[in-house]
Amino acid sequence: MMHTADPRRLLLLHEIELQCGFAFRGYGESAAAFERGDMLGFWGAVQAILNAAGRIHGLLGSLAEARGALVPDGSPLLAREMAAMADSGAVWQRWIAEHSLDTPRASNLGPFGASQGDPTGFARHIDEEHSVATIFGHSFNLAELLSALANLRERVQTELRP
Repeated sequence: MMHTADPRRLLLLHEIELQCGFAFRGYGESAAAFERGDMLGFWGAVQAILNAAGRIHGLLGSLAEARGALVPDGSPLLAREMAAMADSGAVWQRWIAEHSLDTPRASNLGPFGASQGDPTGFARHIDEEHSVATIFGHSFNLAELLSALANLRERVQTELRP
């Protein structure tokens, strides 16, 4: 049942639902790209997941009074790291200032599999075993993030139901 007659809130809820859809589309694309060894496609899809989650993080700030009903405290969607996805230029500048460019490492994934090393030493790093993506030093547990997105989408759809 729809709990709101406020058209701004309604539009915001629809936008959150749309961003959740983008994230899940990215998830499907990431798995397919990884399977076929398409690292550009893989990272593009992971970035789509994180960008959508970052946008949702910002949108949730607009719903301060009802955020608790949609997203529980401790949700990865509320984590400070999600804000980094909205300001990638500044995040990249901080990351590059902290790392030597003697041996630039854009990604731990390559044509021969995954490279070893500190995840924060790569511009992009995926820990396949734990489903953790690190981008410019910020780490995101993709499984936890996707679970939070699924829960959020369900709550938003419940609220939007006539």
